[in-house]
Amino acid sequence: MATSSLSSLGLGSNSVLSYDTIDKLRSVDESAILKPIDNKLTTNSSKKNDLTVLNNLTKTFESITKSLSDELSYLQRSATSSNSAVSITAIAGASIQDFSIHVNTLAQRDIYQSNGFATATSTFSNSTTSVAGTIITPTATTTDGLSANVGVTETSDIAFNVADMSTGDSLTIGGLTLTATGTMTQAEVIAAFENLSSGATTGNAVSNGTWSGTLTDFSSGAASGSTITFTSTIADANVTDITASSTGTTIAPIITTTDGSAPSTAMTESTLVSFDATDMSAGDTLTIGGLTLTATGTLTQAEVVAAFSSLSSGATSGNAISKGTWSGTLTGFNSSIATGNTITFTSTTADTNVTDLAISATQETAGNTIAVPDTYTLTINIGGEAYDLEMSSGTTLSQLSDMINDKTGGKITASLLNVGGTNPYKLIIKSNEVGASNAITFGSTSISALKNLGLDTDSLSATNGNHLQNATDASFTYNGVAITRTSNSITDLVNGATITLNEKQTDTATQTNLSITQDLSGIKDKMSTLVTAYNDLMTSLKTATKYDITTKEAGIFQSTSQIKNLSSAINRQLLSQDEKGRSLIDYGITLDSTGTLSFDSTTFDTKVSSSTTDLEDFFRGSTTYLPTNYTSKAISANALTIASGEFQINGINIIFNTTGTDAQSNALALKNAINAAGITGVLASIGSDNNIKLSSASGYDIAITGDSAQLTLLGFSESTTYGKSTTRDGFFTKFDDLLKQYVDGTDSIFGLFSKQLDTEKTSLTAQRVKSVTTLDKKYEAMATKFAAYDLIISQLNTQFETLSQQIKASYNGTNS
Repeated sequence: MATSSLSSLGLGSNSVLSYDTIDKLRSVDESAILKPIDNKLTTNSSKKNDLTVLNNLTKTFESITKSLSDELSYLQRSATSSNSAVSITAIAGASIQDFSIHVNTLAQRDIYQSNGFATATSTFSNSTTSVAGTIITPTATTTDGLSANVGVTETSDIAFNVADMSTGDSLTIGGLTLTATGTMTQAEVIAAFENLSSGATTGNAVSNGTWSGTLTDFSSGAASGSTITFTSTIADANVTDITASSTGTTIAPIITTTDGSAPSTAMTESTLVSFDATDMSAGDTLTIGGLTLTATGTLTQAEVVAAFSSLSSGATSGNAISKGTWSGTLTGFNSSIATGNTITFTSTTADTNVTDLAISATQETAGNTIAVPDTYTLTINIGGEAYDLEMSSGTTLSQLSDMINDKTGGKITASLLNVGGTNPYKLIIKSNEVGASNAITFGSTSISALKNLGLDTDSLSATNGNHLQNATDASFTYNGVAITRTSNSITDLVNGATITLNEKQTDTATQTNLSITQDLSGIKDKMSTLVTAYNDLMTSLKTATKYDITTKEAGIFQSTSQIKNLSSAINRQLLSQDEKGRSLIDYGITLDSTGTLSFDSTTFDTKVSSSTTDLEDFFRGSTTYLPTNYTSKAISANALTIASGEFQINGINIIFNTTGTDAQSNALALKNAINAAGITGVLASIGSDNNIKLSSASGYDIAITGDSAQLTLLGFSESTTYGKSTTRDGFFTKFDDLLKQYVDGTDSIFGLFSKQLDTEKTSLTAQRVKSVTTLDKKYEAMATKFAAYDLIISQLNTQFETLSQQIKASYNGTNS
């Protein structure tokens, strides 16, 4: 705040020593001191803004060169189809190929409709009349079993007196042969043959052996020391004594046989069942030995007989049948193959009288009406799952639709459809997925409810039409090979491609030709974008670095080498040729005399039509893998047994054994074992010194690991031979590297220049603040001095005025 003397500055000096004078003096100083700083700050700000523009334009240009040097740009695929029956899409990297498809059938969903009802709230509780069938009254003739004698089986005690088995030895007992592929102890051999059943084609697991043959008519028990008892599987009959033989150094075991006796034949109860019914109708049931067949439509005598033949005790269903459901369990009896209309049911317990086979039947007769019960179960089957819907006589069509949707876990959709007419409402039931595995079937504890709905077997026949569409798999030929799939969308046939079957091709000669090719449209678009980005960048660079010799006007970066160098560096790369003489001109890029870049798409298309691989090689470069080789020393001539973990190549176990005839044979066996192991990219061959040569043409590493002693026998040692490759940078790879030097990160050329401008701005701003502070102090001191001088002048003026008045008064007094 100014003091009173400063606030009246200039009054004493008649405005000579005033603030106006100070301001004028300060203005001169500011012009000399602050204006140069301000001009530099303005230039700094302009450079910063213009640098941002150039940086963004260069980044845009660089993003295109980066894309043109990126492998993904060359993995894009185009997929075409010759007609609408099949469509195809392909992802980046899909296998490039041509193939043909003929669609025989489409995969379809299962679709049903119910009978028509008056309203959506109609129920199915009305009675149903059944068609009469011939009553089921099978005739049973029973033969009781005996209990006087117990069947005796033949046994053989086999003593394993062999100390061990060596590679190549074999041991055969009862037709089952064990061949040793390495050393096996007596204990291992005994364990291999114990607790086996007749018919076994392998014994217990062994680490150094293989199995062949079949154990016939005998089963083995648990070992007792070095002995196993083999027992005949045929009671009350002498069978051929068990035989044992061996090859190699193995000694055949000692056999002690106890023959079976046959004073009488063990007997089981059997029942001869004659099916004298000509058919079963929907609602009829037949129960034999606890197993019940309920007909859901008409079944012939032959179908019923076939349904009950060749069953085992414990069966909860008979043989497959188109119009029936099963319940209960066949207990205590097996059934034989049918002879005519007769099946023999035999008790599963020998030498014991068992309950005679129980048979019962029910039938709906002509004129009878079977009402839907108050409560019953409706079962819907799909994909191996059964969904039970608990129904009542009051369940409506709409409620049933909701229950199906709620209970079937999204596998089935039910909906109501008004088709018009007297009874317009129908329940539409369809599987949500296509394919034969999604077929829907219906069952119920009330056949009448299914009949009322029109979902019983007879109602779903082709002539009735309530089964609108069958669930089927897709079937087609791929290059002439017959193929089936559960879906019309196929993703596992061609790598990276989705093939969609759209319609059945009725003409067997019609083929859909499909093609997956490299899609270069993206590359072509990028070439056009490259031209635009280049022209935009070069226009800005020319403006920023120009100098008009006539007008002496210079661009803001005319003297900035970092910026001027970019233009020349870009043009050098743009007009360069690679080592094969290729340049962008070959692909339609030209630069005219004004420095404007253009792109001729026709030239590009013509060039790439001859070779797409040449385009990628020129634009992005290539990688060449050098062969990887490993050579072993000579292999041992002795017998070799190499187990899991003892010899590995790239983590893959090599397992084999030899009899040790000579080194050459061993080398051949080792080579074959290595190649059979399926080591990716690695192939074995035999050297001139009975050694192994490993090679990889694809640059894979070759790592040898395992047991050092075993490796030495094979001529190997633990080591890793690393694969090598050479990379040749393409045109745009080099271009991208060039531009990254300018825009990639804070340490790039533009990044460092931006830092330099920031530093300069900070320095200039500080310099200006300091200069303003200095001027403030200078003119504050000047104002203080002016105030003091002004006061002195004011006082002198006052004294002069007073003296002047005194002189005037004295002068006037003298003259009066």
